[in-house]
Amino acid sequence: MYQSTSSRLNQTPREERHPYDGQVRVMVNFDPWRLVVTLRGLNLSRTGLCAQLPAATSNETRRENVDAEALLAEGDLYDIQLDHDTSHLPAPLVSGRLVRRARTNAGWELAFTFTASDVGLLGLVHEIKRDSP
Repeated sequence: MYQSTSSRLNQTPREERHPYDGQVRVMVNFDPWRLVVTLRGLNLSRTGLCAQLPAATSNETRRENVDAEALLAEGDLYDIQLDHDTSHLPAPLVSGRLVRRARTNAGWELAFTFTASDVGLLGLVHEIKRDSP
């Protein structure tokens, strides 16, 4: 499909992502309950996050992964808590929309875009950016 030059010039590039290997807790709301799926962070920016649901290594984790895969639907909003090792910063809690699910050999790769920013998130991204080589 051909895109005109003017429409390509209006596209904004994706914000720079930084490696993030902390735990990511995705909260799935089922009123009156809240289920938590724990992912491993891959990269992070002020506007989004990429995380991984690791491939199952046993029958029990295989069942848990199937359940988690069914709960996490593209387009849905989730509360996301970013756990990290930086003791002087709070663990940000942000709202994010799941925009991409991709199966890889290592598990499911999930991409979220944040619906709003948070001071804790901005501080964490700044800290990661500062510490990146």
